[in-house]
Amino acid sequence: MRKHLIWLLLCPIALFATEYAPWYERNLELRPKATLLYQTYNSVQSPHRPKRHPSNDIFLDLSLSTYLMAFGVELETSFAHTRHQRQLNWDDLSLTGRYQLLDDVTGDPISLTAGATIRQVLKLARHDVSCFYHGGLEGEFHLAAGVETSCAQFWVSRLWGMLGLGIADLGSPWIRANLEWNHNCYDLYGASLYLNTLWGLGRNNLRLKDFKGYGPIAHRSADAGIRYGHTFEFGGTLGVGIARRIYARNCPRNVNQVYICFIYPFGL
Repeated sequence: MRKHLIWLLLCPIALFATEYAPWYERNLELRPKATLLYQTYNSVQSPHRPKRHPSNDIFLDLSLSTYLMAFGVELETSFAHTRHQRQLNWDDLSLTGRYQLLDDVTGDPISLTAGATIRQVLKLARHDVSCFYHGGLEGEFHLAAGVETSCAQFWVSRLWGMLGLGIADLGSPWIRANLEWNHNCYDLYGASLYLNTLWGLGRNNLRLKDFKGYGPIAHRSADAGIRYGHTFEFGGTLGVGIARRIYARNCPRNVNQVYICFIYPFGL
């Protein structure tokens, strides 16, 4: 049976499509993934009052991942066309490594993974208020845990969350906390509900006039979304999703996002 649907369902709607879910797919299978995201907003939330700052942004995220036993590796890069970045500029390059500590599919009480991401950010992207970059060189450590329910050879639902702690060469650390529920229908169709949050531990308020990145900013955001995916006979997976920023502080507010994601895995 086709098992590629989970990869589509777990493509995050956030700017970075880094994989956090605590389940792995088949060993030694290359998994190229492309995510095209459009977001729009009219203002930026500040401590005193919202400041008008409309922007219509397009992001393209490309990644390649593979797994070997309990180890997972993902190479990722992204491009952006925003109010600040007038052309489709190269934003970053990142590398993620993960290790699966527990697997509830094989009898453990939960699935649990630990990993780290290192990211190089270009200067123009770091100075873009539409992008949650904190420094030129960023590192993030993350843990993800979840439980699965199944019926016969199919998994039916997965509930999982992740917690990350990041630090960069500039500014203060940040915390990432996400919660997600996935539903699978015979490895053919699926849907997900999720809440993605990001908490900057800086002390400064956002100032558009001399914005140099979110490193020193006390920013907060929470994005809620839903997505749907379909796996085709040839093995490729296509999905669409929408999201809305339901809470914002020192960052763009009332952000609406829509995206499309495609993955076509193949064996080594």
